[in-house]
Parts: sequence; C-alpha cells; structure tokens
Amino acid sequence: MKKQPTRSERGRGLFYSRDSSGRHEMTPAQYVGWAQRKATEIGLQFDGTGERIMELIREKRAYLGDLYFDSAISGNLLDRPVLQALKAEIVRDRTVSHLLIPRRDRLARPDQAIQGVQLENELRSLGVAIEFMNARVGPMSQRQRQDLGEGLAAFIEYHNSGSFRDELAEKMIFAQLELARQGYSTGGRPPYGFRRFLIGPDAQVVRQLKDGEIVRQKGHHVVWLPGPQQELDLIRRILQELEIRPGSQLARLLSDEGIPSPDAGRVRTDGGVVHAVSGKWHQSTLDNIARNPLLRAITQYGLRSMGDRRRVTPEGPRLVDDQTDLRVDGQPKVIRNGSDQLITAPAFGEPVVPAEQTEKLIEILDRRGKSQRGKPRSRDPGKNPLGGKVFDIACAWPMYRTPVGKKSLH
Repeated sequence: MKKQPTRSERGRGLFYSRDSSGRHEMTPAQYVGWAQRKATEIGLQFDGTGERIMELIREKRAYLGDLYFDSAISGNLLDRPVLQALKAEIVRDRTVSHLLIPRRDRLARPDQAIQGVQLENELRSLGVAIEFMNARVGPMSQRQRQDLGEGLAAFIEYHNSGSFRDELAEKMIFAQLELARQGYSTGGRPPYGFRRFLIGPDAQVVRQLKDGEIVRQKGHHVVWLPGPQQELDLIRRILQELEIRPGSQLARLLSDEGIPSPDAGRVRTDGGVVHAVSGKWHQSTLDNIARNPLLRAITQYGLRSMGDRRRVTPEGPRLVDDQTDLRVDGQPKVIRNGSDQLITAPAFGEPVVPAEQTEKLIEILDRRGKSQRGKPRSRDPGKNPLGGKVFDIACAWPMYRTPVGKKSLH
C-alpha cells in the first residue's frame, strides 16, 4: 500500500467565508485582506487578494485559486457544495496546511452548537490548522481527545452565532408588523401594475424608486402605488374578462396576442432550477392579479408563513412547529394562513377599480376553484419519487406529475 505523503506544516493556505444575504459590499475584500496579512505572518503560500474575491463574487464562481466563498447560503446549512469542494482540495493537495476563516459564524450558524463544533473538528481531522481572527486551533487526529477549554470556547461561539439567527428573525418580524400596520411596504417586489415609491414624514410622495434601490432616510418609508397606465388598463381588462371566461382560456388568449406576462425576461429560481421567465401567461398569474387587495387600496401582510426559526402572527413571532411547519424531510414549508392571521391597513393611493367589482369577481373565482384552491401539490418524495416540475422548452408551460390515489397524472 502506497504511503500518503506527509502534510506540510507551513504550506498553502485556503480562505473560506460565507454570506447569507448574497448582497456583498466590501466585507469579503476586508476579510481577504486579513487573510493576506495572516498568511504572511505565518509564512504560507496564498494567492488571495481583495480584487480576486470581488471577481469571484461578480462572476458568481464558487472558488478561485485559494479563495472559497459561499454566496447566499444560510449558516445553518452545513452541507454546502463550496464547503465540499474545499474539503476535497485539502484531501487532494497535501501542501495545504492552514484554513483562513475570519470568524466562526462565517463557517456556520448552526441550529445546535454541537453541529458547529463537529464541522470544525471534521476540517481539523483532515490535518489542517484553522486560523480565525480571534483564535487558532491546530490539526486534530481521528483518535485525539479535544481539549476541554478549546471545545467549550468553540461551543459557546457557535451557540451565540446560532442564537443570532433567532434574535434577527424576531427583530425582522416585529419591524415588518409595525410597517404593515401603517400600510408601508414590508419588502420585496410590488405586484403587477404597481411600483415602489418613497414617501416623506408628511406622507407626500418624494419619488419613484428604481428596481432594487434601497433608501435609508429618517422618517421616510416605501409604499406601493399604481404604476404605468398600460399595466393598469390591462388589469381592468383582465378583471372584466375573468367574469365571463376561465383563467386558463384567458391565459392562452393573452399569450397568443403576444402580451408579455409580469416579470417576462427576468431570471427566477424555482425548485433550485434557474430559468428565464418565458412571458407566457398562466391561470395562477391571472388569479393573483384579480385577488390583489391593492386594487381596492388595501395592504395585506401575513398571507403566508415561512422560515426555519420564527414565523409571523398578528401578535408577533412564534416558534416553528415541527408538525405543521416542516416537511417530512425536515425542511421548512410555506404555510398559507387564514384570514384571521392577516394584517390589513389602508394603502396609500386611490383604488384602481371599485371594490364591488373585485369582490364580485373573487366570489366567481372561489366558485370555480372551490375543489382545488389552497391544496398544495404533493412534494413528498416517498409518495411520488418521480414527481417534480418540468419546463417544456418548446411551449414554455410548466408540467407536473402528481399522485391521485394509486395513479399519477401529468
């Protein structure tokens, strides 16, 4: 049996960090600057620079040379492709002697602190030392018992980093509830026919905001107001047409007329699949437009609950319920809340259509979809192992395979 070469004690250094939001500014470059100084101090080979980490992020690459970076990855997800690539590189290259990780919370914000300690020890067991900004831990053999003080220090840091997620979730929910009760935007993109506007302390419109623009100014808030007249005219047509014909027929008619659907041309990710929005109309799109309370100058918040730590209620955040909020595989699922869980408030601006018209239409839509509305498609892989969403490139309409009794329909 060929003997493995001895790992270098001071060889090559690899940098790893993570960002959960995916909105990077200068922090990654600052982290790499620290890693450069640490590598020079120890005497390591390291090719990372601030310019290279920004290039990696800009080009949406997983790694570049000695730099490994997880973008838009939550800290409680411990099985990550970039982290697996990092481990593979350590195993492949015996000259790798050190990992340069800014802080333990850049490695993980685990649900349970022991998970972070185990992940850290797994990396150390590959024969590398880990340099943090505030600590250093050396390589660790498979049979080595961890130093008690070292283990406790790591456990406390991972516990605190995980607790940060709970505190952040609670703060965000309380902030969004306060905004919702006053009719302000709670984030996200406005629905079709509406745009984001900045208003001042006197509730006067300051200006329309660009797509994705963020403004932080004391006393100012973001509201959703009616947008282009062309879109509002199309909404009025959709409402009239839906009274006399099913949404599936109207969707085909609008697609045949070449009218672009909402978000046509944008890039979306559904079920982990990145694709461009085709521009085709769908029945669900029309249904969402017709039910939009903003048409009646009413804001609505809390229609759905999501998240893996805390979930919203009118009274404030609540703990995630293992029985109702998680799928069979333990992953969080989106829950549709009842009307008693919604926070409504008067919107800024005038109604687009009379309230009587939309209320009448919603009654019609409820009668048409009474048997299926609110019933999610089965996503249990045990019941439907070949199920999932398929995008037909030729017609651009999504297709599903879902079980009905002992049979499967397509």
